[in-house]
Amino acid sequence: MSGKRNSARAVAQREIGPVEFLKAVHGDDFAGVQALFVLPTKQTAFFDHTQWSVLGDEIERLKGENDLYGVIGTQQKRLSARSRGSIATVRQVSGLFVDVDFAVMKNSAKRYVADAAAAAVIREGLPLPPSAVVSTGNGEHWHWFLDRPFVIEHPDELEAAKRVTAAFSRHMQAIFRERGAEIDAVGDITRAFRLPGTLNLKGGAKKPVVLLAFDPAKRYRLAEIERIITPPAAPPTRPARKRRPSDGFGQADHEEIRRGCSWYELKTGDGVATASEPEWFAAASITACCRDGEEIFHAYSGAHSGYDQSEAQKKFQRAVEADAPRTCESIEIDLGHDGCLACPYHGRIKSPVQIGSGPRQYSPGEEGPIPLGYSRDGTFALRDPVRNIIIPASAQQLLSSQWLQGVAPSSFWGRQFRDDRRPFNAAAAGEALIAACKRAGPFDPLEVRGRGVWVEEREIVLNLGGPIREGLKRQYLCFKPISLPPDASFDTRRLADLLEQFKFRDTKNARLLFGWLAIAPICGVLDWRPHCFVFGPPKAGKSTLHGLATALLTPLAISTTGDSSEAGIRQAIGPDSLPVIIDEFESDQRQGRLKSIIMLARSASSGDTPILKGTPDGKAMQFSLRTTFFFSAINPTGLSPADASRILLFELLMHENDQEAARRITTDLAYFADSGPRWCAFMASKALLIAPARLAFEAEMPGMDSRLRTNIATLLGAGFVALHGRVPTKDEAVTEVAEFASTTAEHADVVDRDDAVEALHHLLAYPIGSTSLGQWIARERRDRMEIGDKDTRPSAQFLASLDIAMNIKNKEPGFFLLRGAPGIDKIFRDTKWADGTWMHAIRKYEGAFTPSNPVYFSNMKRKARAIGIKFDILPDPTEAPSEPECGSRGGLFPEY
Repeated sequence: MSGKRNSARAVAQREIGPVEFLKAVHGDDFAGVQALFVLPTKQTAFFDHTQWSVLGDEIERLKGENDLYGVIGTQQKRLSARSRGSIATVRQVSGLFVDVDFAVMKNSAKRYVADAAAAAVIREGLPLPPSAVVSTGNGEHWHWFLDRPFVIEHPDELEAAKRVTAAFSRHMQAIFRERGAEIDAVGDITRAFRLPGTLNLKGGAKKPVVLLAFDPAKRYRLAEIERIITPPAAPPTRPARKRRPSDGFGQADHEEIRRGCSWYELKTGDGVATASEPEWFAAASITACCRDGEEIFHAYSGAHSGYDQSEAQKKFQRAVEADAPRTCESIEIDLGHDGCLACPYHGRIKSPVQIGSGPRQYSPGEEGPIPLGYSRDGTFALRDPVRNIIIPASAQQLLSSQWLQGVAPSSFWGRQFRDDRRPFNAAAAGEALIAACKRAGPFDPLEVRGRGVWVEEREIVLNLGGPIREGLKRQYLCFKPISLPPDASFDTRRLADLLEQFKFRDTKNARLLFGWLAIAPICGVLDWRPHCFVFGPPKAGKSTLHGLATALLTPLAISTTGDSSEAGIRQAIGPDSLPVIIDEFESDQRQGRLKSIIMLARSASSGDTPILKGTPDGKAMQFSLRTTFFFSAINPTGLSPADASRILLFELLMHENDQEAARRITTDLAYFADSGPRWCAFMASKALLIAPARLAFEAEMPGMDSRLRTNIATLLGAGFVALHGRVPTKDEAVTEVAEFASTTAEHADVVDRDDAVEALHHLLAYPIGSTSLGQWIARERRDRMEIGDKDTRPSAQFLASLDIAMNIKNKEPGFFLLRGAPGIDKIFRDTKWADGTWMHAIRKYEGAFTPSNPVYFSNMKRKARAIGIKFDILPDPTEAPSEPECGSRGGLFPEY
């Protein structure tokens, strides 16, 4: 025996961390999922037996500022972050446990043991000494490890586990009473316990939670436990009672009532300790209507300052026999609960019991579809946990047995919705799914994330097929897993030097391309995603760079050619956040196809607008794109200025047959050929640094277009983080911004042209009467071509009033804007082009020109200097514009 004591002391003397302690409690390969409960956030995360390292990281992250608890019973499945699970869904009961409070640490009327010394005296007299003793800061937790945990497969096994743990608790309470002391009743199988190696923060002081004794080999057989406990007396038989306001349904669900009634949630949760006697009894009257009501009542009542098990049992019995659960009206008026008026059930039900007494509840288990909510078009969204896709379904589909069997086997539905004549009751299953989706609320596709690297509230989420922490706000899908190595080291300097071996027209663009390679694996983390377009003559190195990018971004990249269609690329990406690399994006291919892909890239820059493709046959939804593109081609013609403001152009020149440079490039390409997984893992480890690095550079780039600033700062920031592993200092940002000033100015020319297009679009889209100004000009141009000049036409007179002139057949065809025209000034009022700055912007448009001679304006009856615009920008004329009426939107010009 002394050897065992010495062994236990030796184990306790070395530091036992929270994870090792939990392994001793549950076993390395436990059933179900274990819970990590966090205060003060009241959040719970769940981990299965493969996630010990993830659990350890989470404990390490949280333990400094939170109270952390394990739970003695594991749950069947992962639950929401707001739930610790219920007794009914326990999967494994891993041991027995008592909570010993010290009188010196608690201001209570209860007769707690005086201190640790008094507790030790009682502990040493126990017939079965505990396997572990944990000092909590206010007392001690004693644990008894089982040689075989209760693994719950059937209802009778759950009842057996509940019976043993409740009886053991009563036995320990009796032992303490014999010694003139008390302990709280903690006999339920969802009891939480503190983790050694963490802190007790209650009361403000940080008290360490310390393992005082620990012998993981000291495990007890169930027969040993049952020999010392007194079996609970069989409850007296009593006539079946009548049902209450929930007539026609089975016993109510305690957790459903808590979710639906704010008063009941408070009085059976945080508000138990301060509940008055009437409030406590009112809660008992509702709990008495619930499945496992007696056990649930004692579990939450243990936190009440006046709790005594025998007295509480009498109170609960009175609630059962009274057969009258507290009504909503009484809770609102007699108990004064303010939240009743905001309750969605207000005026619709008589008692909170009815919230948990509805039709059969749906449980997705491991293979059933998970209800996510409903959409605006009347469909319901469900997640298929096996295929890891989200499925939209109509009510008609959900009520169809064939559709239901398409997402889960009939045996699954039959277990929950039995029908003696058919494999299962499809109508009941469908109604339960619809109700569950309605409870989940509106479904937001923007909250869906596919494969890739993401960020959620300053936490990096690597959604590549590995375990994802429960309790995250968004839905994470991974249809096909992607593997990255755990090693996050990379020779970034060698990669940056390799890019500088290529002959860019502006050598600084090599560093910007390096920045793009850095953001590409983690593009889902970014609020704004720049794209790049490498172009140049044949044999300038475009295909080599394409191959390098593909190698570095494998396995996260989607690599293709310009023959691909926009629809094909969009479907390949889906909800994923993976970079897209397109080679041979040539202008001699079908322009419509190329333009549609460019438009796709534009929408992916911010990715805030969802693309919903719900179909009646249950295909997976598609979502907003969050990706970044790499294009390469001989030339980038066909890009509009608006496109070029999102896609940075990097021009390559013909190389000079430098053999030394060629050998170095060849050697480095071979070195990086299979380094994609390491590069992606490396940048994933640095993802949280990109945003602050970008902001550091943006702060030193005032006075320029915001989109250009974000583009350049993002690439500079990502490149700096990749090279240095940190955010730049202010001085470093100032120096680098100055070094890239000329490069930034080159890219700014493209943005200025985009500003010109936006200004012209604003002018031409301006509503005049029932149509746009662009239509007025287009119609007048067509009429002049078909009929000839005719100043009496309403459109001609109207355009003249705005000081807009037009030439059709002379050597400078186009329409002309009078510089400083008052009517055009009014159109640009309250925009960034107000006060005449529209003239400066529009002159930068590629189709703008300065007429060689002054232009005649009929409204002024003289010639004047003007800005000429080629007709290419005009829309096709549709119906004849209606004349603007006085007081209409065209009331800027009331004379018409």
